[in-house]
Amino acid sequence: MSADTPSCDAEKKRRLLQRTSSKSQRTRERILQMSLALFNELGEQRVSTNHIAEALKISPGNLYYHFPNKAAILQLLFERYHADIMACMALPDRPVVVMDKLDYFRKLAQALSKYRFVHRSFSHLLDTYPGLLAIQRPFVQQVIRQGIMVYQQFVQAGLMQATPAELEALVINIWIVLTNWANYLDLICPPDKAQSGQLDDDHWIRQGLRQMIMLEKPYATADAHLIYEKLLNEYEQRTLST
Repeated sequence: MSADTPSCDAEKKRRLLQRTSSKSQRTRERILQMSLALFNELGEQRVSTNHIAEALKISPGNLYYHFPNKAAILQLLFERYHADIMACMALPDRPVVVMDKLDYFRKLAQALSKYRFVHRSFSHLLDTYPGLLAIQRPFVQQVIRQGIMVYQQFVQAGLMQATPAELEALVINIWIVLTNWANYLDLICPPDKAQSGQLDDDHWIRQGLRQMIMLEKPYATADAHLIYEKLLNEYEQRTLST
């Protein structure tokens, strides 16, 4: 009986460590999800680690056990944002078809909505947290490369007509529009529309996607025009500046 005691003690310790690790992982994930929700709702600049801890009903010390500062939370959220965007741009394991256009735009809309705080204060985030800039640069390069690969597949499928130089310019222009669209709307939207809720996050995302479609449409072949019209109707235009 006594010979089994060390083995039993070791098993108890192992189970205790597993439970502790599992609880720690759940708390860490709760912190990330609450941070994301608050950043999206209030803006990153208005949310401190104390706000996050209070919303979760945990002590600041408990939060700091998992994340030493807000920069560490943002770093991990950016990494997840990057992974989600790249997943949206993955090529299917078959030749692309015209309906893939809808899937790409819809998935991208969901990812942008999920991390909408990023593009509403993009310059501030990169200026304030240098660590984000270090991972953002290679990410943008990866986005451009993958975007070109996606469009090359549509050209090969006969759904677009464009030279390699035109495809590269198209991807860069689309990325510039998406990452600066929220700032553009803030600039041109009259204060009464912003206050009345007409300039909500869903609205700016949909309008930004509509601009993407308009940039891409001139390169579409006749076979793809119907899907572009469907997309334009889905992301219908609203008047912003009057």
